[in-house]
Amino acid sequence: MKVIHEIDISGLGGDEASEKKVAAQIREACKTLGFFTIVNHGVSPDLLSQLRKRSNDFFKLTFQEKLQLAPQKWNPENSNVYRGYFPSSVNGKEGYDMGHPSFTPDHPLVGTPYHEVTQLPSEDALPGFKKFVEEYFNALMALGTRILRGFSLALDLPADYLNQQINHANSLSTFRLNYYPNNSKPVAVGDDGAQLCCEMHTDGGLLTILYQPEVGGLEVKVPETGKWEEIPPSNDAFVINTGLFMERWTNGLFYAAYHRVRFSPLERISVPFFFEPDAQTLMKALPSTTEPFKFETLNYEQHLTESNKRFTEYAR
Repeated sequence: MKVIHEIDISGLGGDEASEKKVAAQIREACKTLGFFTIVNHGVSPDLLSQLRKRSNDFFKLTFQEKLQLAPQKWNPENSNVYRGYFPSSVNGKEGYDMGHPSFTPDHPLVGTPYHEVTQLPSEDALPGFKKFVEEYFNALMALGTRILRGFSLALDLPADYLNQQINHANSLSTFRLNYYPNNSKPVAVGDDGAQLCCEMHTDGGLLTILYQPEVGGLEVKVPETGKWEEIPPSNDAFVINTGLFMERWTNGLFYAAYHRVRFSPLERISVPFFFEPDAQTLMKALPSTTEPFKFETLNYEQHLTESNKRFTEYAR
């Protein structure tokens, strides 16, 4: 029996029957596991090819070039405390967090928590990188909005309901590049004794849209059995998982699954897009919720502050 659902989302945005078919698959996947893969997602093969190349190009920059893009903890000259590059000394992998391209120095929210201008490599260092980042970020925002339409229907809500609760123009979504170097030893050991290069965790946001090409290692814990299931790499598909905000927003109906990355001596690139609401989106009972709300009513900024305390890369 196949544990990880593969969902063709081409029906989202189509006729009512096609949308309901996709929504039913999303509901089943999110109630039982919290992970699924998507195909026919509309992100072009050319853009994904660029993503693989651009990711490798970024991590080939010198350490000093990358450090110029790091937040204050590693680069005191940078005004950012949230967005930017973090070195592998933190937790065994290098990462680079980029925020919404609309957050420019004159944006009214810049300077408030989590709203920062992404520090990008110069055009001389990486020609075309800024343009690519904006193109990919916008494509994944559109994809996330489309998937969220399926989630609304999966929750027996109008198709646009969840998207209408969010100001996507001020989204705190994060486009991250991850690079796992050729390490000689793991950074953690799993509950089953497995050697890991990324510890067991749940994501904090609404949805994660992960691109995991070429080299795998991602595993999800199956709630029913407690066993770890590998999610194979793909150059074409995305892996979707629900975060804690979605789990709580749905009053526990949809599951935020534990996942991890198994240790490998191979170099590995993975690219999560953390699809997140704006800071003021409220986590509260949805109209389709029939049971008393189990969680504290918080806005996303409050939730994010608590959630990030679990991650070493955000200990800043």
